[in-house]
Amino acid sequence: MRRSIAVLSVFILSAVFVAGCGGTATTVRTTPQNINAIASYKGKKARIAVLSFKCKAAKCNGRIGSGISEMLQDALMQSGKFIVLERGDEISAIQSERSFGAPVGPAGGPLERADIAVTGAIVAFEPNAGGFGIGVGGLLPKVPFLGGVKVGTKEAYIAAIIKLVDVRTGRILSSTRVEGKASSFSVGGLGGGLFGKVPLGVGLEEYKNTPMEKAIMVMIDNAVKAIAQNIPEDYYRYSSGGESVQPLKPSSAQSVSVTQTSASQGSAGTMSIGKVFTEDFEKYGLGQMAPFGPWQGKNVKVVQAVQMDGRIGKVAELKGKICLARRIYKDFQITLNKEIGGYKDLGIIFRASESPSAGYEAVFGPDWVRIFKFAGDSNVKIAENRFKPRNVNGWYTVSFKVKGNRIEAFVDDKKLIDITDNDPALNRPGFICLRRPYDDPFKIDNVEIVDLQ
Repeated sequence: MRRSIAVLSVFILSAVFVAGCGGTATTVRTTPQNINAIASYKGKKARIAVLSFKCKAAKCNGRIGSGISEMLQDALMQSGKFIVLERGDEISAIQSERSFGAPVGPAGGPLERADIAVTGAIVAFEPNAGGFGIGVGGLLPKVPFLGGVKVGTKEAYIAAIIKLVDVRTGRILSSTRVEGKASSFSVGGLGGGLFGKVPLGVGLEEYKNTPMEKAIMVMIDNAVKAIAQNIPEDYYRYSSGGESVQPLKPSSAQSVSVTQTSASQGSAGTMSIGKVFTEDFEKYGLGQMAPFGPWQGKNVKVVQAVQMDGRIGKVAELKGKICLARRIYKDFQITLNKEIGGYKDLGIIFRASESPSAGYEAVFGPDWVRIFKFAGDSNVKIAENRFKPRNVNGWYTVSFKVKGNRIEAFVDDKKLIDITDNDPALNRPGFICLRRPYDDPFKIDNVEIVDLQ
């Protein structure tokens, strides 16, 4: 009797599982550009063109990149926040945009010119990223169609790096990693409402009604949100009819000139580079816990302290880890003020990925700096040096620069490490995180990250 109940239970589980993963009707939808129904959004729009995505993941091919591009174009149009221009599969459109003539609107004349080109690369494409399964064929030998079924779950994962490029200057306005993950047990409620609204693109038909379809929808939804957030406000300058309602500020597409430490000479110099991110924590409330602003994480809060310049102000106290959300960097220089004293070790994680977990970490201790590579639970030290910090009101300055396969670390403008690591797997963009590796909490202030790409 007990065996019969067990068999019946497995049968019910199997039936539910198969029903949950069963096929759905395919709906063909069109999304014309000039519809008025999109208009839950009433504000000004940005004018963009979406180029075909490159495939850099092992299981991705060119048709998949084109399909993702088509889906993103469709989803951006449905958001109502953009005037989306057709540019086909021509990657060279970023340069050829200049030849399209001045923007004239939909009434006629030359083709409209995009202010921003959206381009990107698929960096992870795993239709079978993991999961579990329970074979039940031996338990149900007399049940038709279920004798060889495998009850279980499958997971799918996709990630892309999306760049926003000012077509007048070629300057990269932002570079963001977006991801999507889904399992065969998560049937509905995915993709921020895109599921069933944005059809699968070319090259993706085989993933219909699979976890990968859901993962793609999640990633596309995240991409639309990231693009809308990362486009500077003055690029939103068009009415719903396409007419310009305000000029684009010249400063929006200019590079930033900053003073930085020269890697080869250790002296100050000026260079024209990309975007600069700064954080002094002054805009947050005292006692506010992460996540806040662009930072995601936990066990980090805003406190009051005597700062490096001798003034009383707001700083961040780390008891855990925070990461910059929606921002990835490959070549960059980071500088910040760190509190002196105790075992207040600061870990700076960079070029990091989550799936798989891999990257670098620079750890600044009381009188030493070490650089590690990590993958999963394993890590290896690749450089180390010692220093005596210059105490300025209880603070000192740490900095390091990453360019290609070269990594340089500085304390108070003194170069301590200059190494080359020829690991192609880590010579790519990734996240930046700040963490407390060991016991004592510590404070940081005045974070500056300069994009060197």
